[in-house]
Amino acid sequence: MRAWICDEVLVFRPGFTGILSREKCGLMTTVSLFDRYEALLRTNIGTNAPDRLNPTDRLADLGLGNSLLLVQLIVQLEETFQIDMPDEVLTSDAFESVDSLWSALSAVLAKQGWAD
Repeated sequence: MRAWICDEVLVFRPGFTGILSREKCGLMTTVSLFDRYEALLRTNIGTNAPDRLNPTDRLADLGLGNSLLLVQLIVQLEETFQIDMPDEVLTSDAFESVDSLWSALSAVLAKQGWAD
């Protein structure tokens, strides 16, 4: 899954494969949605973030075991990816690890038309 970044603001275009003009967006790069997800995790983990996040890293061990912090993270994910995370995917299993939350998020993105 990929998204365009234009002047630090994500512009999501499901299925978009063309190039946005430099006049509209300035200098652009593409970033994978996982990379953006990981960046949000790192922001929420703060200074305790390891150099490399592993898929099996437990969110609680990374400092995201507090329910208030998890709600804050979900709100940020919803705002960043312009989605609503349905209650049925927000299970305790989804908050177990880096990979389990990514799996829940990517399933929601796929249902809303985001393609790899």
